[in-house]
Order: sequence, then structure tokens, then C-alpha cells
Amino acid sequence: MKRFFWSILLVICLAAPAFAQQIPLYSQYTLNPFLYNPAYTGLRSGLNANVIYRKMWTDIEDGPETRAVTLDGAIANDKVGLGGYVYQDFTGVIERLGANLSYAYYIKIKEDMRLGIGIAAGIQQISLDRDRIITGNEIPDPALQNGRNGLNFDGSAGVSFLWKGLKVGFAMPQIIETKMKSLSNNDFSNYQLARHYLINASYDIPVIKDKFFIEPLAMFRVAKGMQYQVDFGSTFRFKELVWLTVLYRYDYAVTFGAGVRLHDRISIGYAYDHSVNNLSGLAGGTHEMILGIKFGKKEDKGLMEEIKKLQQQDQLQQEQINNIDARNDSLNDQNQVLSTKNEQLQSDLDARNKQISDLQVQVSTILNDLATKDSMLTGSKASLPSDIVYDGGEDDLEFITGEPSSNYFLVVSSVRTEAQARKLAKTYQKDGHKVGVVFNKRRTWYYIFLEKPGELEDGLKELYQLRKQNEFKDAWIHIYDKNKK
Repeated sequence: MKRFFWSILLVICLAAPAFAQQIPLYSQYTLNPFLYNPAYTGLRSGLNANVIYRKMWTDIEDGPETRAVTLDGAIANDKVGLGGYVYQDFTGVIERLGANLSYAYYIKIKEDMRLGIGIAAGIQQISLDRDRIITGNEIPDPALQNGRNGLNFDGSAGVSFLWKGLKVGFAMPQIIETKMKSLSNNDFSNYQLARHYLINASYDIPVIKDKFFIEPLAMFRVAKGMQYQVDFGSTFRFKELVWLTVLYRYDYAVTFGAGVRLHDRISIGYAYDHSVNNLSGLAGGTHEMILGIKFGKKEDKGLMEEIKKLQQQDQLQQEQINNIDARNDSLNDQNQVLSTKNEQLQSDLDARNKQISDLQVQVSTILNDLATKDSMLTGSKASLPSDIVYDGGEDDLEFITGEPSSNYFLVVSSVRTEAQARKLAKTYQKDGHKVGVVFNKRRTWYYIFLEKPGELEDGLKELYQLRKQNEFKDAWIHIYDKNKK
């Protein structure tokens, strides 16, 4: 009877993957995420080693047992992750011995956001532990005695997305689905690895800054021909010193885990699986222990985070300084331009002031010549400039439109007819000038003049400006005697 039982067990363990998941099962995989997805290799800082021991179904003699050693770390400024993984797995009389090497490359998308791409290659040997086989029969069973070691090579691939506390990954362990070679000379040569599909997600939530964190997590995995499995739960951490884990695996078990950091470089963890399926109360619980060792330089995570924040602040301040420098350069350029313009304006102003000063001297001379009526009517008249005319009295003039406020007006044009004079006046008015029309009875000319209030000195200055602007370059001043009839 025992001979029949073990023969059936061998078939179940070595047959196609429709009956069981082929990759080792762990409860504290969040401490070694690259075990399932090579795109997480070197995710943690420094060089990290872990020793794992897992004993399943303690109430069953020779229940499944797993031993593993992992090592991973980051190089090239955390852009590249390298890792290795060796395990030994016992399931009844079946022993699996395997090793994997993994590689990950991290692409920085933007600050605190990275995309990881990972691959892994490994070798696996499956053999029969004949020392555990008890058939109760003195005659050896050929099916057991003819068993041979089986050897195969395979690989895994995965991607990960990391953003602040968020981790999302997709992986395909045993992607090649290789067949076992030289497993048996008889009935067990068709053993083949099955491709698995895994999706995981977690988010690290700081509840109390730099002290207490909650990390909800979930994982979905399935392989061809087997029922899917879903894990979801959460890890609670205090200052990276103590952590608790609660995990539910659909239709399998509830896991409770805890860990503590004993030293800057050493930590231990323990997890217990309590079955919630048909094995509940029959198979017993599952125990898993993990010992973590950190190599390399001592790193204070809190200090590193503070340094990172200071570096970010320095970067922001440097950007602000660069912006201020750029603005200063622009302002300096503008100041240089304004300074050049100011120098030019000052030069123009000096020249204009000189011209005004010369004009004031000329005006003063004219005013002295006009100091008395007699002098204006006789000798001074001959000394007046060509652009100043003294002509008669007020009775000689007939103001058609407008009237000056003093005894002079600024003539900008002269015509023979009143119609022409009015037409020109309207044109100048449209251009924004305030003009008037006066008829010189003695000379029989119509003058169009600008209504500019002020004394004769102001009129002479205005005359200079008009001629300089070339708007009325032939303008002249007409002086008359208001008392002369």
C-alpha cells in the first residue's frame, strides 16, 4: 500500500504543472522583492544578504521545506542592480536545488520616478531522495530505483515602476518553459517548467513623518493550468526598526509576520501561515524565518533623506540664483542701453540749451530794441531779424478768426484770398493746431497764425522749435502796435 502511495506521490510531484505551483513560496517576499521580479534587484541601498528557512505543514511528516540565500545590491549610482539567489526545496521525496542571477537597470523618468527593467537566468536540478522512500517491500520498485537527476535552465523577466512610495511590477518567472533533461529512463521524462505571471503593487504611506509607515500591498499570480492566487495585506513599520505584517492569501492561509532590527547591519523576521482551506486543522501551520545582513558602509537612512532634501533645496536655490543672475544681466543690459540713450539725450539737451541760450540773447536784444515805441518805429526796425516783422498798428489788421493775447502773432502761412486762408486753417486744425486768420488791410494779405499765449520771448522760442521740426520752416513773427490807429 505504501509502495502505491509513494508512486502516486511521485507522479503528482513530477507531472505537468496543472497540479501545483513550481516556484518556491515565501511569506516575507516584501523583504526580497527580486525573488519574484528581477526588475526589483538592487532596489534597497547597499549590499543586502538574507538567509531564509521555511517549514510548511508541521503536522505532516516530511512536509515541504525550503532553504534559501539571497544577495543583491546596486551599483553605478543606483542605476544598475545585481543579485543572486540559491535555494533548496524539499517536497516529500523530491528535492529541488536551484540558483539564479538577476540584473536590473533603472531609468530615471523625472525626480523620484524610475522605471526598472530586469532579467534573470537560472539553473534547477530536481532529484529523488531515495533515503526518504519507504515502500515496505523488500523488492525495489523499478520506477523508484531508475529515477535520475533532472536538470534544466530557464529565465525570468520583469518591469517595475517606482514613484515616491509607490511600487508596481509585472514579472514572468520561468518564461522559457524548458523541459527537464535526463530526469528518468522510464516514465518521468516529460516534466516541464510552467510560465508564471505575477503582478504586484504597494504604496508606502508615512503616517508620522520619518517615524511610522503603513504599506498596503497586493500580489496576483497565476500559471497555466492552475488556479490563480491573490495576496493582499499591509506592513506596519516604525523607524525601520520594527515591522509587523498581516497578509491574506486567497483560499490558502492568513499570514502574521514580525521583524526587528537588532543592529545597524543585522535584522531578523518571522512569519506564521495559518491555513484557511481544507488543510485547516490537518496539516498544521507554516513557519518562516529570515536573517538579514547588510554590508558596506553604514548608512543612516534618516540622514540620507535629510541630505537628499538639502540637495533638493540647494538645487532650487541654485535655480533661483541663476534666474536672478539672468534677470540682473538683462537689467544690466537695459541699464547700459538707457545709459547710452541718456548720454545722447544729455548731449542733445546741452545743444538745445545752448541754442535756447543763444536765442534768449537774441530775444533780449530784440526786446531792448523794442523798449520804446520810437525806437521800434525807426532805427530798430532795420536791425530786426528777417523772421521778425514789425508792421503798423492794430487798425491795419482785421482778425477773421481767433485773436492773439499779446501784440504779436506767429504766422505759419500767408495767402491772397480769405477762402484759401480758411481752408488752410481747417487743415491745420485737423492736425491738432489752434490757429486763427487775420487780414492785413495795408498789405492785402491773409495770414494764418498760431494762437500761442505768452510774451514775445515765449513766441520766439516757439518759432525756433517750429523751424527746427521742419513743420513750419518758413514761420515768422508779426509784431504790431495796439495803440496805433
